[in-house]
Amino acid sequence: MANAVFPVYRYLVELSADGKLFHIDDTRVRILSCYREDKHRSEKERRATHTSGFVVKDEGDHKIALYFSGRWHAGENLDDVLEKRSPLLPTPIKMSDAAAVNGKKRAQTIDANCLAHGRWKFKELEEIFPVECGQVMEAIRKVYQYAGRAAGRLLSESWEQAIRP
Repeated sequence: MANAVFPVYRYLVELSADGKLFHIDDTRVRILSCYREDKHRSEKERRATHTSGFVVKDEGDHKIALYFSGRWHAGENLDDVLEKRSPLLPTPIKMSDAAAVNGKKRAQTIDANCLAHGRWKFKELEEIFPVECGQVMEAIRKVYQYAGRAAGRLLSESWEQAIRP
């Protein structure tokens, strides 16, 4: 069955390459064939295995979900996808958790890192730099507060429009 759907998968990768927004992340995965290979790999060679999940939005706001499993991280997999990108398109936006492995490699992207992950980093440092981190944490709290208000307002406006005759 995999051979029958592989052309569809390749086509989805090609469509994704021209996407405007890429949400990417990794999770650890056990791949039995890689465990067998690890017996013959040196200590310096990469052994960890991951599944990279992508959700890609295209210009029409359609979503494509892709998964890549192997020894490469999401940033490296994104590079491979973006090699197929049409050269005249604007630089895509990459949303990730800001892990170093998701950083730019070859492909040019506009990075939009996750604010929640950034907040955790400041929370970890708060004990060492209480004043500086406190200022950042307060600014982030305000962002969440304003976003919540805006979402509530948008939700109520949508609700009002939905119930109008």
